[in-house]
Amino acid sequence: MEDRTRARVEKLRPFIALGVVGVVFVAARMGGFLDEANADGVRARVEAAGAWGYVVYLALFCASQFVQVPGLIFVATAFLLWGPVTGFILAFGGALVALTAGFWFFRAIGGRAARHIEWPLVKRMLARLDARPVASVALLRLITLLAPPVTYALALSDVRFRDYLLGTLLGLLPPVLAAAFLFDVIV
Repeated sequence: MEDRTRARVEKLRPFIALGVVGVVFVAARMGGFLDEANADGVRARVEAAGAWGYVVYLALFCASQFVQVPGLIFVATAFLLWGPVTGFILAFGGALVALTAGFWFFRAIGGRAARHIEWPLVKRMLARLDARPVASVALLRLITLLAPPVTYALALSDVRFRDYLLGTLLGLLPPVLAAAFLFDVIV
């Protein structure tokens, strides 16, 4: 009987995690965080923090994963505030920290619930992910960049954190480098 209850709880975990994200989103909306979730708002908060600006930037970047704020806002802000070299380091490092935080949060609450899904399409996708985890994650990041739902889906899969991190690093490097070059040319 206990195994049956545990299986039910395991299947509910991703919904609990989504519920937590929903509550955080509503709180951010009601608290005004989302009103300032743009390049100017992030820039103002970072500049107001003075010497703590880097820390505030990283904290806001991590928070963005939980309230569905596009991560590219933070990439752009890094280049605008700190130029191409420091901006690249902070944008890339911030993206890795934010995506790692999102992954660990969702894995801790949601578990690896994707293994319980019985839909044939999902099973095929997960089989490909299991066969080539680093390449699959890298391709997903290259296409979707910093999309929180991708982070959540990968956290619910059986992908090992090491493979997730390496794939994320490889998949984000080209677009963030391209952004550094483009912002340098534009600015």
